[in-house]
Amino acid sequence: DYGKDYAEFIDLAAHDLDAPLRKISLLIERLAYKSKSEPVPNINDYIGRIQANIAGMRLLVDSLTNLARINAAIPEIVFCNTGDIISEISNRWEDRLRNKNLKLSVSRLPGLYGDYGQLKQLFSNLLDNSIKFSKETGGNISVNSSSLTPEEKQRYTLNHNGAYGKITVADNGIGFRDEYASKIFEPFVR
Repeated sequence: DYGKDYAEFIDLAAHDLDAPLRKISLLIERLAYKSKSEPVPNINDYIGRIQANIAGMRLLVDSLTNLARINAAIPEIVFCNTGDIISEISNRWEDRLRNKNLKLSVSRLPGLYGDYGQLKQLFSNLLDNSIKFSKETGGNISVNSSSLTPEEKQRYTLNHNGAYGKITVADNGIGFRDEYASKIFEPFVR
């Protein structure tokens, strides 16, 4: 089964990547401890930068593991209140929003049938990217919903008589060109 093989490969790769990270983390902790008794110029700056890179790598490893689980899991389809999901995420990241001087505005959102964990991960990733890549001067992140236009229904080959909605996450970050959208979001197609 391709899904099972894929999940096993990702799990093995994540484990292999995590082992050196644990060793590097341990060595950095020892170096930080030792530098207290034998001061080295700029050591704290270097240690901080190394630790930040370790944290970033660990996040990538964790994301790979989560991706493997998502692709291997059978989703449990339930009714999800998207407004509650966004609220839960924004409460968790209240300090990050405040530190970057960002205002999150959320319109009334429709409920969705889907896998709660996957929807939460999707919105969490979108909002995380909006915060991470926002301009340093602050700004707005907005989450809105609207009905699809007839042109959008046609573009996505949907039934023209059906009622469809879309949820948009918009920010004032660096952005990307529409022509790269399919490549950027390819790993998250599911």
